[in-house]
Amino acid sequence: MCINRIFILVACLLVISACGGGSSSSKEKLDTVSISSSVSLGGSITPASAELAAGESVQFSLSSEQGYTLDTVSGCNGRLAGMIYTVQAQDSNCSIVASFVKNTYLVDSTVSAGGNIDKPLSELAYGDGLELVLSPHTDHRIANVSGCKGHLSEQLYSISAVIQDCTVDVLFSSLFPEPEPPLTRVRIPLVFHILDAGFTDVSDEEIISQVQATNLHFRQQNIDELDSLLNSDKPFVADMGIQFYLADRDPQGEPHNGIIRLDTDTSAFDLDYKFAQQAFGGSEPWPNDQYINIWVGDFRTRHGKLGLAGKAYIPSLAPDAYIGVSVEESLIGIIDPQEADFAQGKTLTHELAHFLGLIGHTHGTISDENNHAHLSCDANGLSECKNSDLDNNFMNVLVKDEGMKMFSLSQQRVMREWLESGPLSALYQNNLQR
Repeated sequence: MCINRIFILVACLLVISACGGGSSSSKEKLDTVSISSSVSLGGSITPASAELAAGESVQFSLSSEQGYTLDTVSGCNGRLAGMIYTVQAQDSNCSIVASFVKNTYLVDSTVSAGGNIDKPLSELAYGDGLELVLSPHTDHRIANVSGCKGHLSEQLYSISAVIQDCTVDVLFSSLFPEPEPPLTRVRIPLVFHILDAGFTDVSDEEIISQVQATNLHFRQQNIDELDSLLNSDKPFVADMGIQFYLADRDPQGEPHNGIIRLDTDTSAFDLDYKFAQQAFGGSEPWPNDQYINIWVGDFRTRHGKLGLAGKAYIPSLAPDAYIGVSVEESLIGIIDPQEADFAQGKTLTHELAHFLGLIGHTHGTISDENNHAHLSCDANGLSECKNSDLDNNFMNVLVKDEGMKMFSLSQQRVMREWLESGPLSALYQNNLQR
């Protein structure tokens, strides 16, 4: 009986001993903690993993690649100081998750007078590209563009990859030289109101060609024509110093191409100025102290013959709200002229000169209101030549386009006085900085 009891006691002690040994081995494995990591594109963590005894601490170093910034890091109850993530007293396996994001950079611009850039300020992520459209005014060209390691192709400036804040510098230059002192350059925006009754066919390109032609006339740059003048007339040829360009902003400051198109039966030559009144199917003028308004439409007889070529609504002689110019649509532009006698775009030049103060013509019937036909060609009264003697004057209504070639020095004085200190002085002052 005693032997059996001893055997049982020994067996129990062996079982207890075996169980105790197994428990000790399991506890050693739990005392070792594994820490792993997961990192997004744009950075790294060092070390990528770690094993440590329970209760110990470890530091992980975070590093961002070029163009990236650490966004968030979490896990294992760690604490971030600078770019060091410290994990302390862990008693279980865990993982650290780090997220990096692309930096964002500003692409700014400096733009000279004479044009625009479609995106003056852009915010882009690191490595992103950008395309900028440069738009010179009708009387300017792109002279130079640089910055942000871009390259220019015609009017498109392409930046392949933005890697830091940078600035694009755009310089536009005038197509025409500075006037000779004391004359100064003045630039005036034009807005074209195209009134289409189903017969009008004036493209944007035709309008641009018209503005370019008129600039040649006003800036004394129609060189070949001027060379063909009589030697006796050449000393009196004058530069007006006035340049025109298609408006690039509407009255609210929003981008615009300076061309308004309207389907309407209203005539651009309506005697009651309905062409400028929305209530009668017209196109409302933009503020005439900032722009010159030009209405374009069909004016032909029922037999298709050209009627009135153009008309100027001259300040002080027309209601102030409707001052501007009207031109028959077929006489706008020089790309595809429809009238052989009016193929050089000089109708608008002629009418704008009226608008700018030349009242009446140099030839034909001379009215009492005429303020320039009788003037001396040299503007000083020292010459026996009168403007009415200049057969190739732009204000000679008796000749066609090929016969109109020049403005005189006295006409320059009249137009500049009319613009600078006369009825159009507000228009002049508002455009001095352009």
